[in-house]
Amino acid sequence: MRASAGFGLAALFGLALGCRRSDAELERIFESRTPSASASTGARRRAAHPPGENPFGLPSRPLAVAAGDVVLVPSHEALQQAFELGPDSQTFVYYAAVVEETAPLETRVRYPTHEPRRLPNAVIVPLRRGALGSPGDVVLTTQNAGSGLVRAIVVGGEPASPRVRYLEPSFQKEKLPGPDAAPQVLSPGTFHVLREPGEPGTTLSCAEGPNQSAVIALTRVDERRLVLGFGGRLRVIQASACQPLPIVPRVRSGETVRFPLLLGLGEGQVQSVDAASGRVWIRSEFAGEVREVAVGFGNVLPGPAKAPK
Repeated sequence: MRASAGFGLAALFGLALGCRRSDAELERIFESRTPSASASTGARRRAAHPPGENPFGLPSRPLAVAAGDVVLVPSHEALQQAFELGPDSQTFVYYAAVVEETAPLETRVRYPTHEPRRLPNAVIVPLRRGALGSPGDVVLTTQNAGSGLVRAIVVGGEPASPRVRYLEPSFQKEKLPGPDAAPQVLSPGTFHVLREPGEPGTTLSCAEGPNQSAVIALTRVDERRLVLGFGGRLRVIQASACQPLPIVPRVRSGETVRFPLLLGLGEGQVQSVDAASGRVWIRSEFAGEVREVAVGFGNVLPGPAKAPK
């Protein structure tokens, strides 16, 4: 499913609650717009999956959400393709969607493009309702078009609809940041404040074989975590293999730190900390070139890499 550039979160809330088309009609519209995964899958009807089943083999359990809440979810199409082609071959984008109906194993949501779908609870990230943001708070939200899970720092505005700066992606000192670096105003109910390292929406450093990778925590079932990695790949990792990164790093100029870099963690020295914008300037060497990078809060791990045992 593609996010429509013409529909923001305001449209999502207005139409998700007030759309008069029948569910059957919306389903037909969505099916007509949804591209097939391949010619072979387009020629046949996709197999139905039991409630709660997902491509990652995680059990689904009841969620603490209610109708009208906002949740972060992958597209239904991406999940179907992951069933057919395997999760490793699928890129996932998380969208802001409105809860319409809850059940023990699955939740019915309406996407920003107004399509209703039932999704397994194991892949859904709830946003805590009634959140209020104060300057300096780091929040979990999506891009202003309603797609793409991001973190942001509150820089002002009203507590229920704060003005924020996105903390992703990192950018080099020599290059101007993109338009998303400008302050954005979040709609009420479309964010919550991140409080605890390791909670959904925070960054983890996880051991995968001899390497450390940086991923975003999404859900946890028993001792397993569903995480979002580089390139939009979802996978399951043992919780014991992961170390949470601090939401607000306590670092000073000259300290050695690590930060997400492609498939792993880069290392460098702190040059300065800009608390107002939630960025740590880090000097690091990559591919034989020394660069100075502005890394957002939540993506900085104090201390050098540990020598392998």
